[in-house]
Amino acid sequence: MKVTTRGVQQFARDAGLPEELIARHAKALETFTFRVAKRQRKVDQNKVRAWYFDKNLNKCPLFELLEQEDTEDLV
Repeated sequence: MKVTTRGVQQFARDAGLPEELIARHAKALETFTFRVAKRQRKVDQNKVRAWYFDKNLNKCPLFELLEQEDTEDLV
């Protein structure tokens, strides 16, 4: 996942945040977004690692594993 500063600002606009709020808290929004992206990369790496070392002959394809919705992370 590639995250850019301009992309973070566009995400905030798309979410309906006022422009003055985005300008005032741009650094905090960027830090938050980068931390979320870092966490998602870690979760995906762990899924790939677990899939790779799984000795089950009937394991699902890797891309199906990565597309599964993570409902336990939403809590």
